[in-house]
Amino acid sequence: MTNFEFIAKKSKSKSVNTFYLKYRAWLQDTNLGVKKFRTFLVLVITFISIILFLLLRDQRLIHNLTKFPESKNAGVNSQELICNDLPACFRFSHRLALTLLDNFYTNLILIADIPPDKSISGGISLEDRQQFIQNMSLITIRILVFVLLFLTLKNLLNTSFNLTLIILSLILIANSGILYLLSTAYLNLGVEQYSWLWLRNLSSMYLLDYDWIALLIILLILKMGNNFWIVYMRNKTLSFVSGFVLTSFFEYLGIFCTIYIILCSKFKLDNKLLIRLVFLFFGSVVYISGYSVLAYEPTNPTVFNTFSSYFNENLDRILLLPLLVSVFMFFPILLMLSMAKVLTMFFNTKNIKLGVQNTHNIFSAIVSFIIIVLVGFFTSGLTTEFGRQTLALQILLSIYIWMRVLSNFKFAKPKESVKLHNNT
Repeated sequence: MTNFEFIAKKSKSKSVNTFYLKYRAWLQDTNLGVKKFRTFLVLVITFISIILFLLLRDQRLIHNLTKFPESKNAGVNSQELICNDLPACFRFSHRLALTLLDNFYTNLILIADIPPDKSISGGISLEDRQQFIQNMSLITIRILVFVLLFLTLKNLLNTSFNLTLIILSLILIANSGILYLLSTAYLNLGVEQYSWLWLRNLSSMYLLDYDWIALLIILLILKMGNNFWIVYMRNKTLSFVSGFVLTSFFEYLGIFCTIYIILCSKFKLDNKLLIRLVFLFFGSVVYISGYSVLAYEPTNPTVFNTFSSYFNENLDRILLLPLLVSVFMFFPILLMLSMAKVLTMFFNTKNIKLGVQNTHNIFSAIVSFIIIVLVGFFTSGLTTEFGRQTLALQILLSIYIWMRVLSNFKFAKPKESVKLHNNT
């Protein structure tokens, strides 16, 4: 081979390598662009599903955002901090949290000293700004719930960012009440004697502010795993305070937490944990009984009269419960199972290993909430507000369904699950 041929061959080899490197860089840029577009598309789908969920299930928020002058009675945060309408007034801390958020946004506006907009006739009144601040507080609570639901899903399912967002979107769509609206419309067209019943109970799917906060707390307990009662209930005093504070957000949360810890520990309770659970339950009872005494007025019915009224109402409508369970539990589960089966065709989910402890915890939370719902038949308007009272149960069941599907009905070994749980 002559020097000229050697130089020509070497030059050709460099050209090929240069072309290959450029092609590889272009291919990487293309793949990166496709991944970014896919992420953008997933974010758009998630945003649409959140808006759809709010439109169908959060009528009070819509009313507050669209009817400024008329919305004073629509928002729960407009109630006084201390009231005597039991059991609604048990939820003291949720109103306190919203009030603190209102004050936070108010101070921001005062610090900014925003000048009036001259293009608006009449300007913006102080009442308008205060109403906007209240709406911002309500929206903040919703955002926190959606963010925490995403983090809980990512922690429990051990999936990618995009897949977690898709699962979040499908959970919201399945539980948005679409099936309830369709079944209501169908029955109203065909069975006139039941129309009034369905129209009346249509409000049972509409959420209140304290429903969002109760779901937020339950998701937070799930997200913290077994650490929350080790860190925040280290002694009798903290256990009592935990039960007191949880119950002040929603009257069932302290009892729910007690049952949840018992089930998570698989009834293996040492003396220290048993004592802490007793004080946790005692803190819940002290709050309920103390507030009942504080809010008592001779002209108003006692909380026991209210519970008796709820029980008789539920007893009269007990035949409605199977229908409500089907609409809010059974049909959404079937819908999610169908969507999950389709989804697993496009994603590699068979290699996902879910921790045994995480699966046991979510199952314990479901059983705990079912017990609470059974108790609620005697103490709350379950048959008329089934959709909103079981919101947390709907979300917990949805998460559990996805855990079962993604694990392909096979769970990780204990050692692997512990390692996974620690890493997450």
